[in-house]
Amino acid sequence: MSHEIRTPINAILGMNEMILRECDDPTILSYARDIESAGRSLVSLINDILDFSKIEAGSIDISNAAYSVSGLISDVCNMLRVRYASSSIGFIVKVDPTLPKRVIGDEMRIRQVMINLLNNAFKYTNDGSVTLSVKRDDNAKGFILVIEVTDTGIGIKEEDMDKLFGTFVRLELERNKSIEGSGLGLAITKNLVERMGGEVSVKSTYGKGSTFKIAIPQKVVDNDFIGEFSEDKKDEFPALKQKRDSFVAKDASILVVDDTPINLKVISRLLRHTQINVDTCKSGKEAIELSAGKKYDIIFLDYRMPEMDGVETLKEIKKDTQGINHDTPVIVLTANALSGARERFLADGFDDYLSKPVEAAFLEEMILEYLPAEKVDAADADAGVQGASSGYDFHEIRRAGVDTKAGKDNCGSEEDYIEALRDYASSGLKDVYALREYLDNGDFENFTIRVHSIKSISRMIGAYDIGNVAERLENAGEERDEEYILDRIPAFLVDLVSLSEAIVKMAGLPEKSAEEIIDENEGKNELPDMSVLDEAFAAIREFADNADQDNVAFVLDTLSDYRLPPDILKNVENIRKFAEDFKWEEVSNELDRIHKDIIV
Repeated sequence: MSHEIRTPINAILGMNEMILRECDDPTILSYARDIESAGRSLVSLINDILDFSKIEAGSIDISNAAYSVSGLISDVCNMLRVRYASSSIGFIVKVDPTLPKRVIGDEMRIRQVMINLLNNAFKYTNDGSVTLSVKRDDNAKGFILVIEVTDTGIGIKEEDMDKLFGTFVRLELERNKSIEGSGLGLAITKNLVERMGGEVSVKSTYGKGSTFKIAIPQKVVDNDFIGEFSEDKKDEFPALKQKRDSFVAKDASILVVDDTPINLKVISRLLRHTQINVDTCKSGKEAIELSAGKKYDIIFLDYRMPEMDGVETLKEIKKDTQGINHDTPVIVLTANALSGARERFLADGFDDYLSKPVEAAFLEEMILEYLPAEKVDAADADAGVQGASSGYDFHEIRRAGVDTKAGKDNCGSEEDYIEALRDYASSGLKDVYALREYLDNGDFENFTIRVHSIKSISRMIGAYDIGNVAERLENAGEERDEEYILDRIPAFLVDLVSLSEAIVKMAGLPEKSAEEIIDENEGKNELPDMSVLDEAFAAIREFADNADQDNVAFVLDTLSDYRLPPDILKNVENIRKFAEDFKWEEVSNELDRIHKDIIV
């Protein structure tokens, strides 16, 4: 029943989210926010009922595994800060620096009870603050994780304390009638904590506030202290989610490794106003070479890459105990951040993970957490404010299912989003032919890597439907499920081509200017001889006559390594565009122009 109820509610919330993202009418937006609030409350109620039903049936299992204590606290704090960003209630976090780095327990359930208690605290507090304290208590039984949530809210009457953890109990209904809830949250919390061998207690003064305390035994696996919790550093920059620069770090250097050029471009652009020195590369081999010669403050490393994946690259970087980046934090970039991902990545040796598509706010928060404090300065409050919309018409790609607001948020600005769309359209047809070739050759490994990349960049531009299908194809590729792939791939390729064409045809989508092309030409290798151009263009003509798109692209890619005469840069760019669109007559005409006007 819970599934049957949640499915239509999720559909309602999803469509309502589209209204919130795309509508400018303040009255309709007000209605949509009310729908969102009511819908979220209903989902929360259903989840509570489902959890309690499982508890009563004895079907909730406690799953113990190693986890990062600071990671748990960060996850909870990030979630609460986003949820209550518009609240006037202060949120204070106090963390004992002597907490162990890693312990064994059920991280998911501990996170659940922490969020339950914090949500309650915010709901019943009108003024003042909510404080989360996490500390340790060592006794004869070993290490005890102690979590306290203190609020300056309405408090609880002494005669009501015995009813507090009952099922479907809500106290002082008349006074609290405006506060939504099932009356199950504390009952669920108590049951879960006791199943983990812990205890729950509460102290309250009516009219002044309450303190809820949970104490849960955990087994220590890494006795090193977590040290000063980075949440304190984040508090210096509370406006991370605003569209302005929150900090600058001119002396900081990071390395970003990803086999998808668009991802490299987006991360670099998202950070450009922070003035961080960003190096990028497209393979594990390049990353090893760069990290051997330059000290970085943070390395962002893609988990899935061809030839050498993220784990192999990490091991190579870290194996030299005297290496300059042996102790550098390495954060994995992944489009597969599922439940338990943090533990898996930590076990692989990474310090943390960042989900793709990368969002600006979370990227900045991650950097603030791991950058040395002395390299971080607050930005000028008046600097970096984003300009107004430049007026591009996104109607066509919205009709193709693209969430353009999410895409702009992922890319950091409309200008950068336009560039990402252009790159996406440019690679779309290449992806189609590459996937067909891999399947023809039975090359599931490269097929899987390619659809993984398509998944990532599709979600980055807001094309979530294509991204989700790519994810299912990726999973099928990993399992060598050829029947599933062959059944789904035709429609997927059609959608990919259709979206690429919609982007190309999008009203107002600019082509690269002559100035941009000339700028990109600077710094490349000199041509060894002008005869190289004659041979290259002759080869392109021959391949174009046979509609051989792959080999035309190969010759153009080879030419792109060299500094070409400025007079032919635009012609070469046109040839590439025409070839990608299979407009072979236009390719031939462009070659004729080069031969007539320039080479002869």
